[in-house]
Amino acid sequence: MRLKQILSNMDLYFGVIFLYSLIILIVMDVSTRALSLSPFIGTIEVVRCCLIWCVFISLRYTTKEGGHIKMDDILSRFPRKVQIFFELIWHVTAVGVFGVVSFSAVIATIRNRYGVTEALGIPFWIFFLPTIIGFILVTLESLVILVRYIKKMKTVC
Repeated sequence: MRLKQILSNMDLYFGVIFLYSLIILIVMDVSTRALSLSPFIGTIEVVRCCLIWCVFISLRYTTKEGGHIKMDDILSRFPRKVQIFFELIWHVTAVGVFGVVSFSAVIATIRNRYGVTEALGIPFWIFFLPTIIGFILVTLESLVILVRYIKKMKTVC
């Protein structure tokens, strides 16, 4: 059971690793600027890359934990059947939108596969890859949530 939990939270662990990497890089850059008046070359690009990886790799975990903004106060004022309908629409829309963004990220990566950053020459696909991975994972997680919601909805109605 422990291994299953670790594997199911791998995106969280990777997100934390990228977040700490981002913090360490910024502290090192600021420290070297203060001490030697010369920054690390390319720190901005690596920090940007870490930020992108942190945000998009952790997206599925945020969705799984229900960490996105909701309009629960407004929704709670409606009758229960209307709430169920809007929640169903929300879950279906989430799967559709995340699926479209996943597809768009793949297309954008293919179109920019030969591009590189200016300072370090980091290939653009490294910046696009977490978007693809993150949105595919969040699409699958949203699909799982939708299926669970439909099963729960059948027992309630």
